[in-house]
Amino acid sequence: MHLDIKNGKIWIQINNTELDIGQALVEKGVPKEDIVIGFQPVYIRQAMRSPNHKKNICNF
Repeated sequence: MHLDIKNGKIWIQINNTELDIGQALVEKGVPKEDIVIGFQPVYIRQAMRSPNHKKNICNF
């Protein structure tokens, strides 16, 4: 697992564990908008934030 904190956001760079770290952070009170899935390309991260995006790639 590799996490970075950049500009006040938590970047998940690598998660090679069974733990859903994004969901765990949300359950601990971290707002979803403060979590960035860094291992996803920018165009996928943008699509995930789109109001027209029907399927959430991440569980949180």
